[in-house]
Order: sequence, then C-alpha cells, then structure tokens
Amino acid sequence: MHRQIAGKLTGPYTKWIVAAIVILVGFGLFPLGGKLADVQDNQASSWLPQSAESTEVLNQLSKTVDPNDIPTLVVYDKDGGGKLTPDDLKQINEQALQIAKIDGVTDKGVLTPTIAQQQHLPVQLLSDDGEVAYVSFTFNFGTDGWNSIPDAADEVRDIAKIDGVTVHLAGYGGQADDAAKSFKGIDTSLIMIALLVVIVILLFTYRSAVLWMLPILSVVIANGIATGVVYLLAKYADLTVNGQSQAILSIIIIGAGTDYALLLVARYREELRRHEDRHEAMAYALHRAAPAILASASTVVIGMLCLVFAELNSTAGLGPVIAIGVGVTFLVMVTLLPALLVIFGRWVFGPRREDHRRWVVTGGSMLGGGVVAAVLGGVLGGTDNDGLKALGAVLMGVGGFAAIIGLLVLLQVGIETWTRVHSRPDFGSDEPTSSGLWAKVGARIAPHPRTVWTVTAAALALACLGLFALNTAGLSTEDSYTKEFDSIKGQKVLAAHGLVDSSNTAQVVANTDKISSVEDAISGIDGLGQPTQATPIGDGRSYFEATINADGASTEAADIVRETRAAVHGIAGADALVGGNSGFYVDTKIASDHDNKLIIPMVLLVVFLILLALLRAIVAPLVLIATVVLSFGAALGLSALIFKYVFDFAGSDPGFPLFSFVFLVALGIDYNIFLMTRVREESATKGTREGSLIALSSTGGVITSAGLVLAATFMVLGTLPLVFLAELGTAVALGVLLDTMIVRSVLVTALNLDLGSKIWWPSKLDSGKEPELPGEPEEKKLPAGV
Repeated sequence: MHRQIAGKLTGPYTKWIVAAIVILVGFGLFPLGGKLADVQDNQASSWLPQSAESTEVLNQLSKTVDPNDIPTLVVYDKDGGGKLTPDDLKQINEQALQIAKIDGVTDKGVLTPTIAQQQHLPVQLLSDDGEVAYVSFTFNFGTDGWNSIPDAADEVRDIAKIDGVTVHLAGYGGQADDAAKSFKGIDTSLIMIALLVVIVILLFTYRSAVLWMLPILSVVIANGIATGVVYLLAKYADLTVNGQSQAILSIIIIGAGTDYALLLVARYREELRRHEDRHEAMAYALHRAAPAILASASTVVIGMLCLVFAELNSTAGLGPVIAIGVGVTFLVMVTLLPALLVIFGRWVFGPRREDHRRWVVTGGSMLGGGVVAAVLGGVLGGTDNDGLKALGAVLMGVGGFAAIIGLLVLLQVGIETWTRVHSRPDFGSDEPTSSGLWAKVGARIAPHPRTVWTVTAAALALACLGLFALNTAGLSTEDSYTKEFDSIKGQKVLAAHGLVDSSNTAQVVANTDKISSVEDAISGIDGLGQPTQATPIGDGRSYFEATINADGASTEAADIVRETRAAVHGIAGADALVGGNSGFYVDTKIASDHDNKLIIPMVLLVVFLILLALLRAIVAPLVLIATVVLSFGAALGLSALIFKYVFDFAGSDPGFPLFSFVFLVALGIDYNIFLMTRVREESATKGTREGSLIALSSTGGVITSAGLVLAATFMVLGTLPLVFLAELGTAVALGVLLDTMIVRSVLVTALNLDLGSKIWWPSKLDSGKEPELPGEPEEKKLPAGV
C-alpha cells in the first residue's frame, strides 16, 4: 500500500468517513448473514460431482424416485428385554396413522409390522425375539429438507410414545435430524465461543482492557459483511453453501481477522514510538504492514479458489465461500481497524505510569456514578408515570454504559499493576524487543544454525511417520459423531436384534431387456437382500432396489457396493449402474482421492508463485515451501496418533487430508510471510543474518499471539459433535502451533542464518557477503546486544 494511500485512509477527517462507510455496510448486510442457514444445500447432489455413478443413478431415477425422499424409521424397543405385547403393536399401528398425517410425510404410506405381515411383504419389521419393532415411512420437503426435518421429527417423537417402550427415530430421517441439530449452534454459540477465546488471548497480548474491543468489533463487522455477501450469492448466484462450509467460514474470519489485527497493531505501536502524530504513525504502519497482510490474504484466497477445480461439489463450493470471507476480512481490517485506532487515539493502549492515580479516580467515579444512575433508573421505571419510566430507561442505559467503562478503566490499571508491564507506547521510547524471549531464542540459534535446522528438520520428519496411522477409508454413521445420537441408538437396537434397516438400499438401474440378468448377477452377494420388483423408468431403462445389510456409511457397505457394481458392470449390454446412499459414500471416497492428487500440487504452486512475487527471490520461496510441507506432514502425523490413541476415533473422512492441507498451507504460510517480509526489509540495510535476528525478535511476539488465536479458534470446531470437524480443528491447531513455535521461529530462522544472503538469490540482496559486525569473530558474528 502506497504511503499516501495509507495516509488518506487514516487522515484526520477521512478516518471518520472510512469508519462510517464500513460500519454502515456491515449493519446493512448483517441481517442477511443471519439467514445463511436458510439457503444451505445439504442434498447428495450438492456434494457429489455430476460424473459420479451415484449422481447418474439419481438423474435417471429423477422422474420415478424423488431424490428429496428421506426414508425414516421409528424404532420401538421394549424396556427390560420383554416382548412387545399385542396392545403395544396396536398402539404402533395407531401411531403410524397419526404420523402419516404429518406435513412432509409422503403418500407412499407408513409400513408397520402388522401391515407387513398381513400383506406378506418380504421385509421383517418385528424381531424374532419379539422385543423390537419398527415403522418405516418417507419424508419429503423438497430442497428444504435440511431446514424442515427437525420440526417434523419433533412431531413424530410427540406421537410415538408407549409406556414401557423406548422409542428412537432412525433411518436417514433420524440421521438428518441429528445432523441438522448438530449444526444448529453454528451462527450463535460457535461464534460466541470463538470470540470469547480470542478476547481472552487479546487481553493477555495487549494487556489492555480497552484495545481488544477494536479488533473484535472489526472482526464482527467483517463476519457480518462476509456472511451477508455469501447469503446473496447462495440465493441469487447458485453458490453452494452447506452446514460444513458455514461452520468453517466464521472460524476462518475470526482467526484470520484477528491475525491481521495483531500484525497491524504491533507495527502501529512501533511507529507510535517514533512519531508524535498518531495519524502519521498509522500511515507508516499501514504502509509497512499492508503488503504482508495482503500477501497473507491473497495466499488464502487464491489457495481456496483452487478448490473450485475439485470433483467433489462440497469441496468445490467451500473454496469460493472461504475466499469471499477472507477477502472481505482483509478489506475491513485495513480500512475500519486503522480508522478506529486513530479515532480513539493512544489512550486505548492504557495510561502512562504517572496517570494511574487519575485513571483510578476517573474509573471509580464512573463505576460508582453509573451504578447509582442505573439503580435510580430502575426505581423510576417501576412507577406508573410514563414520563418517569422513560427517564428511568435513559438513566439505566447511560448508567450501565458508564459503569462498564469505569470498570474497564479500573481493570486496565489493575492489569498493568499486576503484570508490571506498561502497555502504553510512550513518545521516544524504544520497542522492547531486544531482550525478549524471541531475541534470546535467536541468540541460541545463531552460533550453530546448521546443527539447529538439521536436528529440527529430523524431528519433524520423525513426526511424519505418524502418517502410517492415518486411516482415511471413511467413517460409519456411528463413528462420524463424537456422541451417541438418537438415530445411532436406533440403528444399534436394530442390529442387536437381527433387523435390517430397510431404508439403506442399493439402487440398480439397467436396460430393461437385461434387468433379469442383472438381478441374477447380484443374487449371491453377501449382505445384499432380495431385489424388489423391477420398475420401468422410461427410455428402455428399469430399476430395482436391494437392501444393504450394513450401516450406510460403513466400509462393509462400501465393499458390498463395490462388489455389486463389479457384478452388474460385467453384464454385456446392460449399461447397469449402482447408486443409493452407500454408493454415495463410495463415490465421495473416489472423488476425494482424485481431489487430493489434483488440488494439493496446485495449492503448492500457487503459494510458491505468491512468495516469488513477494520476496523477489527463488531460493527463499523454495525453502519456505519445503518447510511448510514438512510442517504439514508432521502435523498430520502427530494428529493421526492423537486421533487413534487419545481420542479413539475409528478413522478419518476421505476429505480430511485435503482440507487439512489447504488450511494449514494457506494459513500456516502467513507466519512465514510475516517473518520473511520483515527479514527482507531489515536485510536491505543490516544484512541477512542480523536482519533475521531483528525480524525474529520484533515479530516473534505478535506471530506467536496470532498463532495462538488461530489455533484456539480452530479448536472451537471441536465443540460441534462431528468427528470430521473435531479432527480438522485439532490438525489445523496443532499445525499452526508447530508453524509459529518451531518451524517459523527455529527452522526458518536457522536456515536464514546458515544460508545468509544466498537466501535472496538471484535478487540484489544476494551480495555474497554479509556485512561485518564490530566486536565479533569473523566466522561467528552476532548482532550487537544479542
């Protein structure tokens, strides 16, 4: 960002205009962001590519079998292991009639054990021991099924009640209800938890009771604008948004936005020590920090846009959603936040040491006066006079606000007194980085950098061996959640009593003249039930279904689908295809494997090109890419061991490696960008070795804080009861901590010190010789004061 542009954005008058425009846009789009869940598309077609066999089956059956049908089961389990009585079965029939009248239940009818027995249907709905029975029916809410299923499911539960019998809602309807409820807190509790975590970290970082409000306000407005834009694109431009992408969107915005804020505020504090005018200080800070922030945001945006080339529609849809979120966040954090910082002035950093007494008096007065005003307002609000009530409301609002400000002022003085660290950047003082933790780390690395980076790289390579414990074959329905939902309990009851979930079927489509041959071909497959009567679907094609005797998402069901496909594909002239829910999971695995091989190299190439343009060198980008890949392998290896031996997860989703890679590389490279841009800036005048140590000491604290913020926000994903998000949050959090604590601070710094100016080849900074430092041996020179 040009110095004059930075100055215009934060000038004495323009700062008010910039802040007002961004805040107004935020408040205008904020209500739309609250509607984002209404435009989610969680259908199978929104996940699978058009080329998938399951998708082709859905397309061919679209005129006969509605893809929005949701087969649902109500499982009745007699308490204490007794048999269901005739009266129990009678009540089940009566309840089935009531369920059939619920809005959304199709006219295909409700099947009960009694009806199945009377009609001699080849489906068993009552267990041989007589202890368990189930009722099957179908929901259909069109494309709005995800949003409508919870209310309808609650209606079913209100009806299906029998004394002495435990009832579960299972099948795809029960699973959809559980999944919808697991995402219910995305736009409220998830964001609030993430913000609370960030606030705590910012309080420790800034040691200011007030300063943290400005980054948080900016992040909240960025989230409101981004989710509003995504809503508009999903509603009017066919952008695919599902529950998974919505969950990740807000986390990315909060984490990335806070990172950008930390970098900008840290540079602003440096410049405040050099410039008396805060507007001038911000202009220089924004001028220096904006390129690194832009490069960081660009890496994430372009890396995410690489996902549009994925075969898996859910992955392809995630890319633009996150790219929009990060792009909006960047714009807000380089416009609104700088404007707010100069509007509020230096006092947000806290008082000068000599002003502590005055702050205590002011804060105590505001707190006491505010409490008195609020209490008086409450008394007046209890009167019958409308005028006094209105005055009471005003007093309560003003008094409450004054009390909060007073409390924050007292808290600020308390923080400084307790930590004995003065947060205010005073005029003329130096930035206290020369004697900090990261300056000491640099001093330890500098004497033997080659040994340090060799040992560090070997340790990270050893951690990569944990990748052999990573199982990405997929997760069963039961293993996909971190807690046991009602639908899972129902499936377990059915399996324990020898009943088959009739809602999980293999849908087979073939040419009508070969349909009998196709039926014969699958007759001997273990785990596959008898096919239903073949039904013509037009264009010389027919279809039938066969029940799969396994959980729809399990590896056993996947093996049955693969065996079924192999059998029917071998029928000459049949053009047979196999779909259904288990086929969906098989095709998801196929698409994920394809995407891993395509997207991962593409993202690496994009990141390399961005680093090439930013650092204007070839060696440095190659070194950084190598460290990022090593860091990713170590993070994934350690995560795999944690999943297996600590969390006891059964495995991982097929898309887990790709998602982890994209987020770790796109976000993890940020910290190398923050460090290396400062190294390059200092190298121009002090040489690469000294510049590397100065950069480490000056950026170490802010990068560590940024890493903690991003790691903490991703760990918040673990609050959702989904194994995929819990694993993703753990892997990204662990990878970010590795990047900030080891890779960036130790490995990259040691490589910089070892290679010296060669790191900048072929730019002019590659002088071939480091400038000599006074008072240091020729071979082991260290910066003065380190």
